[in-house]
Amino acid sequence: MPAHKTPSMSPESGRHATYTCGAVFTLCTLLLYLYEPTLLRYLDNRLYDMLLRSAAAGQTTGVPVIVDLDEKAFAQFGQWPWPRYRIALLLEKLRELAPATVGLDMVFAEADRTSFGTLQEEILRDLKIHVKLSGLPTALVDNDKMLAGVLSRGSFVLGYRFSFANEQPPHRDCVLHPMNLVTEMPTEVPPGAGSLFMAQDAVCNLRVLSEAAPASGFFNVAPDFDGILRRVPLLMIHDGRFYPSLSLAAFMHTFGTNQVTLKVTSRGVDSLRLRNVIIPLDARGNLLVRFRGKGRSFTYVSAGDVLTDRIPKSQIQGKIVFLGTSAAALGESRPTPVDAVFPGVEVHATIVDNILKNEFVSRPNWVPGLELFLVVAMGGLSTLLLGWTGAAWSLSVLALGALGLWQASHWALHTKGIFLSPLIPLISLAGNFSLLTLCKYWREERKARARTREIARIQDFTIL
Repeated sequence: MPAHKTPSMSPESGRHATYTCGAVFTLCTLLLYLYEPTLLRYLDNRLYDMLLRSAAAGQTTGVPVIVDLDEKAFAQFGQWPWPRYRIALLLEKLRELAPATVGLDMVFAEADRTSFGTLQEEILRDLKIHVKLSGLPTALVDNDKMLAGVLSRGSFVLGYRFSFANEQPPHRDCVLHPMNLVTEMPTEVPPGAGSLFMAQDAVCNLRVLSEAAPASGFFNVAPDFDGILRRVPLLMIHDGRFYPSLSLAAFMHTFGTNQVTLKVTSRGVDSLRLRNVIIPLDARGNLLVRFRGKGRSFTYVSAGDVLTDRIPKSQIQGKIVFLGTSAAALGESRPTPVDAVFPGVEVHATIVDNILKNEFVSRPNWVPGLELFLVVAMGGLSTLLLGWTGAAWSLSVLALGALGLWQASHWALHTKGIFLSPLIPLISLAGNFSLLTLCKYWREERKARARTREIARIQDFTIL
């Protein structure tokens, strides 16, 4: 009686099964790329942070300087907020040091209640005592007017914060400084394709201050969904007009730039042309900030030292100065890819430095297409290797492929300022290898068990 033969899978049919599994997994990876689940966005952001940290070290231009309202200054002159006459004195001393521009990372939304005129009224109202101000210089009666006088004599850029529909701030008749902007838009792109942030209102400075200052800009930021600040809007729309960020306004005021060009494509905002510099933006008008390193990568000067005349003129003359705070108690620090506690005022300095050095981080329109190609290429490479060779040889080649992907992404960001995400191609490569190796192992196990059963049947037949 002949032995019964159990059918086994031929090498050719095994390869076909490997190719089919590899193609299906690669297709699933493509769908992951297109739909981008929250977990993958989170992992992609973390990979971006790692790459940015490795490419962050670099020399600054030395032009941006930060005058810091730090703990030292508060220990010398008292806690924040300071009376406006002291702010006016600080700005006057800065003006005498001849900076190119001073940007104020703060907003003076309410009248100064420490003005002598205001105190006189409040004491009379509350205590029924009339305090005479005779002999007091007129300029000291109203601190806000004193500050306005200083602002009108120097190159100062005020800061303010735009608000949106869900914030419902108290409405004020704001005096802002819009920018002259020309939109470069193909005729086939419908109006409104730019997708810039549309502000509903603003928390702005007192009118007397805004009218005295030659320029102003918003200091809103746009952290990603994980709370990390990677990008900052450079312009927004309010009441049909375009407004610059504080950093952009400071740069424009320094170089006397009155007009910029916004390029818009069917995908949204593309770039901003400012003088001879093209600034790459995302579809919402955000700039990916190319951080120089951890906080305090720029020159910091204590506001207390400015007030006490301890700063040499050479340290400020011709610089773009930002007045803000690094004091932890004021909560103005931001988590960034390079530092968990990054002074917010230094973000403005970093953006100006990026523009001055013409060094940015961008994702051109062709990058998603290249990433999709790499997903298919890595999936196809792993499938072919496992279809024709063993796991050990395939692992060596695929490890080199993964290392090449990472090095290519690092090179693109470090030398070209282009973020090419290696995440999904790496998932395609590693996932295909793992899945197909498991499938091959499972098939070999089935074949081994089938051979064992066949041998057992032959032995049983022989005994019979």
